[in-house]
Amino acid sequence: MDGCHFYVQDYQGNNRMVVNAYTDEVEQISHYYPCGALMGNISTQPEKQDFKYSGKVLAAKRKIDNLSARRRALARVDRTYGLDLHDFEARQQDPLVGRFTSVDPLAEKYYSISPYAYCAGDPINYVDLHGDSLTVNGDQSQAAMDQLQAAAGESITLKRDSLSGNITYTPTDPNKKLRGKAKKIARIIDNKSITVNVNTTSSTNTPDNSFFLGGAFLGNVVDAKNKTVVAFQLINTTILGKIDKANTSGTTILHEVTEAYIGAKISRRKGVSSPAAGQNGSVYKRAHRRASYQPPVYQRLYDYLGKEIKKSQGAAKAVFYVFDPQNKEVEVYTLK
Repeated sequence: MDGCHFYVQDYQGNNRMVVNAYTDEVEQISHYYPCGALMGNISTQPEKQDFKYSGKVLAAKRKIDNLSARRRALARVDRTYGLDLHDFEARQQDPLVGRFTSVDPLAEKYYSISPYAYCAGDPINYVDLHGDSLTVNGDQSQAAMDQLQAAAGESITLKRDSLSGNITYTPTDPNKKLRGKAKKIARIIDNKSITVNVNTTSSTNTPDNSFFLGGAFLGNVVDAKNKTVVAFQLINTTILGKIDKANTSGTTILHEVTEAYIGAKISRRKGVSSPAAGQNGSVYKRAHRRASYQPPVYQRLYDYLGKEIKKSQGAAKAVFYVFDPQNKEVEVYTLK
């Protein structure tokens, strides 16, 4: 595709629209089913450019061979003989059924996930993992980055890759040792044996429809043979930002990240994957206690008449709040 163009992406890094920078003409529109298949009836000009779902290349084999080595390495879709399979390097994925075509070589290490599953069966909230140590994705990614940067302070600068969500950092002074919160974040990023996958959402429900306030421990997957762990944490940065008013910006998101990281370390030592918080065998409680500081959140219950009550039985509304440094009450969330 000749000339200069703007690529409009969604929260997962999928190219949704291509706009000519000179004429403002929309040259391509791409809509996807959850696992990457194009919606043909509402997508336009699919041949205009090849980078589409999750930044992967959708092209015929002959076109792929003409790409640079770097672009081929990103991953591609092999359309030879009409297969239309996404090439994720380790395995081929069929976007029509949302499954890989071969068994995960590490399947025996975590029986709770199908050996053919793509993105652990949740392609709406997650993108394909590449073994990065800290990733942030979802509809509140920028807010999460702002909060993480606030936690890190001025000694490091954090940067997020818009496609993979991978977080990297650059020290302000390479000759100066990192301390405090910046050191904690850098240690998590530098640890290549643990991946902390943070997904952001504007919702207050976990994938199994359980209520959560600000952050939820979704467990982890252990590869005991290679001693690596992938941890999953769900956060709502709007609520975390309100809780931060009891302390300083970034305090609460750092708690969530370190909770997932410490849970992964515990599971790695045990050699056993952990389910989400509240399930049998979860390491959540131990990880929560050992994670970085989190301001206490209080709760006030009301019945249907608006009268404050002490027990949850008969409650029609719950108000969650914190106290700011001036000891003033700050409402965090109201659950009805």
